[in-house]
Amino acid sequence: MKKITLLRGVTPVGQNKIPKMSYLVQILEEAGLNKVKTYIQSGNIIFETDLSDKEVAQLIHDTIKSKIGADLAVIIKD
Repeated sequence: MKKITLLRGVTPVGQNKIPKMSYLVQILEEAGLNKVKTYIQSGNIIFETDLSDKEVAQLIHDTIKSKIGADLAVIIKD
């Protein structure tokens, strides 16, 4: 199923900075999401998965926290 994730709390500098959207795509694909794409530097992500909204929100949050160090709110849209 195709889903959209909105990351809240992304900042251009500091603790919640995402270094490059290409790196975000890479780590989310490594975590098991499919056909991951990002929309500009906004933190909006489009991908495909069979996971539930709750499971995918936790996966994205934990992956970003462990790989980048950013503690972001994750909102899922179908």
